[in-house]
Amino acid sequence: MDFASITQAVRNWQERHRARRELESLTDRELADIGISRGCIDAAVRGTIVRSRTSGIYAGR
Repeated sequence: MDFASITQAVRNWQERHRARRELESLTDRELADIGISRGCIDAAVRGTIVRSRTSGIYAGR
């Protein structure tokens, strides 16, 4: 890996860490309002959630 790739990887990690902290600070009600559950925070931050068309619940892929 070159320096630019490492720098970008660190920035990406920082952004995901910040997003995870922000989502974890929300109440269960606030999370429900945006359509995710507390158990889906990691998947939401990674961008690996999909919405079920039948149940409307988000789940990790």
